[in-house]
Amino acid sequence: MTSIRQFDFVTGVETSTEPTAGTPTVDDDFMTLGYANENYVQGGEAVATITALKAVAAADRKDNDVRFVDDIKVFYQFDSSSSDTGDDDLVLTPDAGTGRWLKITNAARSFFRYDNQAESRYHESGGANYTGFKAPSSLSGNVIYELPTADGSNGQALLTDSNKVLSWGNPTAADPLVSAKSASYTITDGDGIGTVKATGGSGTFDFVDGDVNTGTDTITENSHGMADGTPVYLSTNGVLPTGLSAGKTYFVRDTATNTFKLAETVGGSAVDITAAAGGGTHSLYYGITITLPTAADNTNRVIVITKADDTTGRVIVDGEGSETIDSNSFVLLSEQGDSRTVQSDGTNWLVTSKSLKVNSHYIVSEPSGHGSTDTHIREFTNTEDSSGRDILYHTGSVTGSRFWIGADGMYTLTYQDTGPGANTRLGITKNSPNLTTQPGNDVLEGYTLAIFDTTASGYHAVLSVTVPLVAGDVIRAQTDSGPTNTTWRGRFTITQVSKD
Repeated sequence: MTSIRQFDFVTGVETSTEPTAGTPTVDDDFMTLGYANENYVQGGEAVATITALKAVAAADRKDNDVRFVDDIKVFYQFDSSSSDTGDDDLVLTPDAGTGRWLKITNAARSFFRYDNQAESRYHESGGANYTGFKAPSSLSGNVIYELPTADGSNGQALLTDSNKVLSWGNPTAADPLVSAKSASYTITDGDGIGTVKATGGSGTFDFVDGDVNTGTDTITENSHGMADGTPVYLSTNGVLPTGLSAGKTYFVRDTATNTFKLAETVGGSAVDITAAAGGGTHSLYYGITITLPTAADNTNRVIVITKADDTTGRVIVDGEGSETIDSNSFVLLSEQGDSRTVQSDGTNWLVTSKSLKVNSHYIVSEPSGHGSTDTHIREFTNTEDSSGRDILYHTGSVTGSRFWIGADGMYTLTYQDTGPGANTRLGITKNSPNLTTQPGNDVLEGYTLAIFDTTASGYHAVLSVTVPLVAGDVIRAQTDSGPTNTTWRGRFTITQVSKD
């Protein structure tokens, strides 16, 4: 049996041992080289000179056998299939037989060969355990990877360009589809996630004024199941508790099994609810918050967040802590397919592109007087058409008709009405503080977006205006209470033009 030659690269001392059954033991500072034999590399005898190497008989050399030439301290590997020309320091021709000895410490033969999935092992200090690599059981062709020229940043991984050239970068993990049932989802440093598809869900419940404690600012809903940070918005068929606005996004905080509070930002101060006596049933819709990783630890990282479902639940994208997104504490995805691409500048996150569905509108008609309590707010009884989730609508005999805005953007508002009387005033108001007076007076100065006045008997008025609105704004057709017609000519249209 051929002895195993070992060369200590630290001391320069060469030793010889007889192999035993199983994998040979290699001391910490030794490397054993030779031909692949089952699962380890077995070495051949060292030779004194190049002349002695060339003289090794064909029966004593095997394919991939590695021999150490003692006088020049160089390794050669035997390639039985090689017919390279030349007989010099780089390529040596045996005195007899075929094949070539190839110098493995230069460009002529700058690799080691391990056959039959032989392992390349790297032992720990002390040598008891090791890590390593081996080839797969089969390959369709040769695969050699080119390593990067320098180290990467914290959290980066080796990525291939599909041409076997490796570089450091942030991998894109499999797109997680995040359910609203989890209430929140945090993207972390180094998790490799580049895309998140989130479902807002259809979670909702109703509450009334009696469920609101104005002393503690809490709302009661038994076993509500929401977690701190869950985004919600509200609507009502009456009047919301004072301090809350329909359509606006709030965030749950101070959750207990049956109670919770609301804040305007994640972790922000609780909304001060000063009164809850307006009546009606109030509806709460909840979704999911996607929290971005720390911008400072993810400079230049790009993440895409998309709302994947056509549901009432909103998807909110929030910065970590006080970090902002385009100077906003959070951004909204309300429609299926809404998407925002954000990139860290090392301090905060910037929206580099967005695809937002502009899909919301309402057309209502067949007016029937005004609200019995809100006596100057026109009531429409027929919804001709509607779409989208960025406009909420309610009409009733007490409050009249009103539209709540759910997403910042530009909106076109058109109100047309008819009547036989003279000295009539019609208007479109925003966030009107007085619902029992006519538009355009001193009380409503600054709240009236468009106005129509006539002194003639009989009129057909058309008011139209395109204005920027923000989430939580409420739009109404407000009059001097003069028009009472129920003809088809009375109509109000609100159309979303753009979304921020």
